[in-house]
Amino acid sequence: MFSEIACFLDGFYSNDRSRQLESAAKIKEFLLKNMPEIGPFDTQRLTYYGVIRRFVGFLHMKDSPELPCLAAEALSIVAAIKPNLVVDQDPGPKLVKLIASPYIRDPALLALANVAADPVHHDYLLKSGALMPLLNLLSKDTTTLSTLRAATLTLCNLCRGNPPPTFEQVFLPISLFPLFVYIQNLNFNI
Repeated sequence: MFSEIACFLDGFYSNDRSRQLESAAKIKEFLLKNMPEIGPFDTQRLTYYGVIRRFVGFLHMKDSPELPCLAAEALSIVAAIKPNLVVDQDPGPKLVKLIASPYIRDPALLALANVAADPVHHDYLLKSGALMPLLNLLSKDTTTLSTLRAATLTLCNLCRGNPPPTFEQVFLPISLFPLFVYIQNLNFNI
């Protein structure tokens, strides 16, 4: 199964942005189709070849917004099935920074939501500083509906699970919850 990715690794690791972009897109598509079936052997190969680490590295590239967007989407796909693979590469602070980028915001939020869906990792994301940017985003009138949904899912995932986060970690979002109830968008369902 991994041999399909192996043929794209040269472009993925090249310094040529167009080759990186093309290879990253193909690897992301492979992960989208095959991630649920990836077994332990292929998981080890993803780690050995540094695919997740490279996607995390792409998150900070400012000269090509398409590459961080693709990287956030790929990390979201992996985190939905195997969040440990993503967390082991420490993408939290970089994903949190991308919340401020309108072009990359939604994929970054979905990657954070998928990592936070595993309760073992919500402390990691809280320590990465995810909470305040989420709350700031949720309080803006200009936030799009898709962003509100992704941010709400992320916040929900951060505040649930076993072990539960400490009261101090979630006090602020809980105290602001009444504000979210009054969102004036009929299409927005919590």
